[in-house]
Amino acid sequence: MTTKARLAKVCTYSLLVFNSMAGILYFRGENLITVMRLMLGFNVTSRPLPIKLLLPFDAEQSPIYEVLFVALFVHSMSIMYTVNFLSGLVLTLVFHVSGQIDIIHRKFKSFSEKISYYGSSETIGMLVEKHNKVILFSENVDKLFSFIALMQVLGNTLVICFLGLVFTTVSIAASSARWSNSFSLSNRLMKQSSTGADADLLRTIFAYAGITVEIFMFCFLGEYLGLKNKSLGDAAYESLWYNMSPGHGRNILFVIMRSQKHLTITLGGITNLSLEAFTSIMKASASYMSVLNAMY
Repeated sequence: MTTKARLAKVCTYSLLVFNSMAGILYFRGENLITVMRLMLGFNVTSRPLPIKLLLPFDAEQSPIYEVLFVALFVHSMSIMYTVNFLSGLVLTLVFHVSGQIDIIHRKFKSFSEKISYYGSSETIGMLVEKHNKVILFSENVDKLFSFIALMQVLGNTLVICFLGLVFTTVSIAASSARWSNSFSLSNRLMKQSSTGADADLLRTIFAYAGITVEIFMFCFLGEYLGLKNKSLGDAAYESLWYNMSPGHGRNILFVIMRSQKHLTITLGGITNLSLEAFTSIMKASASYMSVLNAMY
């Protein structure tokens, strides 16, 4: 359990750091582009906001711009940290369940090596009861995060589609700007366009990677939970049940039967989260992105 807790901590912190970098780069990307253009000697007068807004008043005047900038940036990052908190929580709970399954797995192995033919079935009964508690806890985790996972996956799928469209258009713009610079090295406007396109491409890549990692984490946790529960049934079958009394054998049979119940995280009770589901999501996102690109 200590190992699982440390692993959950490392994964949560890594996810937090990566999402923070992606969020800061994405929501401060326009400002970074402006700074780069100023450092290159371009005359830049625009004051971009963290997200694009159409406001009925002039938002570039001080102190309106500063107040809007701070409010929008804090709002965007707080949403990102809230999502990261939920992802870290479900990750920790799944690792906790897997740790409990590992404990039962080891107890099965050690107990089957020591038990005698006429020994008491109390210990196996305790393992069966513990396994039932693990299944109940896993089902409660699924009930808690099922709808959240559904909203996250649906929303992130749409975001991936539009980010993919942005990535395609920005890549074309960056390539065109570099091609134009190769024939017009003294044109300051072309250099400015190339710098902005490269910065847009970089922040789009980080945002795309952050959303993809989040979907992959949910799907991986569902797959990992199912494999862990299946491994418990394999451990029960591989125990020395043939040297035990019929009562012990019946209890082990209950564990094997319950292990066939697939533990996972579902998308609103519609489908299971797994690596196969992740592949389907990415394929659907690529298809929708192609449609959007054709319409664009």
